[in-house]
Amino acid sequence: AVRIRPKDPVLHESVAAIVYQVRGDATMAAAAMRRAFELEPSNTIRLLQLAQLELESGDAESAVAHFEEAVRREPSNTHRREEISRLLERAGKTEEAKRIRESK
Repeated sequence: AVRIRPKDPVLHESVAAIVYQVRGDATMAAAAMRRAFELEPSNTIRLLQLAQLELESGDAESAVAHFEEAVRREPSNTHRREEISRLLERAGKTEEAKRIRESK
């Protein structure tokens, strides 16, 4: 399906979800989600999903950068900022979590 519609972000997002749910492979799922995000970079939800997959797959540097971008896009969304901070804290990224929590 991806070969037939390689520029369909929804299809790449679906592949990411299936790979993650069936195989439990966060790295491969992140690659598919990254492509979905590249095809539709204005989609903040995909940006957050990508960051979560990156964090789980061990790519904390990219995850933090993407979480920070999501906060910049919606600076007044305090609920999202707190949610991101909790994810980072659970991953042992306390300084990054603090920076996100305190950003305005």
